[in-house]
Amino acid sequence: MNFTPKMYLTRTEMNFIRPLVYAYRSDIVSAVEEAHVPIVPSTCPADKHKREEFKHL
Repeated sequence: MNFTPKMYLTRTEMNFIRPLVYAYRSDIVSAVEEAHVPIVPSTCPADKHKREEFKHL
Protein backbone atom coordinates (compact mmCIF):
# COMPACT_ATOMS: atom_id res chain seq x y z
CA MET A 1 0.00 0.00 0.00
CA ASN A 2 1.31 3.42 -0.91
CA PHE A 3 0.68 6.20 1.63
CA THR A 4 0.05 9.18 -0.61
CA PRO A 5 -1.38 12.49 0.66
CA LYS A 6 -4.74 11.51 -0.84
CA MET A 7 -5.97 8.05 -1.65
CA TYR A 8 -9.23 6.27 -2.35
CA LEU A 9 -10.06 3.31 -0.16
CA THR A 10 -12.00 0.95 -2.39
CA ARG A 11 -13.12 -1.37 0.40
CA THR A 12 -14.93 1.45 2.20
CA GLU A 13 -15.45 3.70 -0.85
CA MET A 14 -13.91 6.61 1.02
CA ASN A 15 -11.33 9.26 0.16
CA PHE A 16 -8.59 9.39 2.78
CA ILE A 17 -6.64 12.65 3.09
CA ARG A 18 -3.44 13.13 5.10
CA PRO A 19 -3.03 16.93 5.24
CA LEU A 20 0.20 16.78 7.26
CA VAL A 21 1.92 13.94 5.41
CA TYR A 22 4.92 16.09 4.44
CA ALA A 23 5.18 18.00 7.74
CA TYR A 24 8.02 17.19 10.10
CA ARG A 25 6.95 15.65 13.40
CA SER A 26 8.95 18.25 15.33
CA ASP A 27 7.07 21.09 13.57
CA ILE A 28 3.72 19.52 14.43
CA VAL A 29 4.71 19.02 18.08
CA SER A 30 5.88 22.64 18.34
CA ALA A 31 2.68 24.00 16.80
CA VAL A 32 0.48 21.87 19.06
CA GLU A 33 2.37 22.99 22.17
CA GLU A 34 2.30 26.64 21.14
CA ALA A 35 -1.44 26.58 20.41
CA HIS A 36 -2.25 24.47 23.52
CA VAL A 37 -4.14 21.94 21.41
CA PRO A 38 -5.39 19.00 23.51
CA ILE A 39 -4.09 15.56 22.53
CA VAL A 40 -6.83 12.99 21.95
CA PRO A 41 -5.80 9.35 22.32
CA SER A 42 -5.95 7.32 19.13
CA THR A 43 -8.60 4.64 18.78
CA CYS A 44 -6.67 2.84 16.05
CA PRO A 45 -6.03 -0.79 17.06
CA ALA A 46 -2.61 -0.73 15.35
CA ASP A 47 -1.50 2.46 17.06
CA LYS A 48 0.26 0.96 20.06
CA HIS A 49 2.00 -1.88 18.25
CA LYS A 50 2.85 -1.53 14.56
CA ARG A 51 3.17 2.25 14.55
CA GLU A 52 5.71 2.24 17.37
CA GLU A 53 7.58 -0.60 15.67
CA PHE A 54 7.82 1.35 12.41
CA LYS A 55 8.67 4.60 14.20
CA HIS A 56 11.84 2.95 15.51
CA LEU A 57 12.91 1.85 12.03
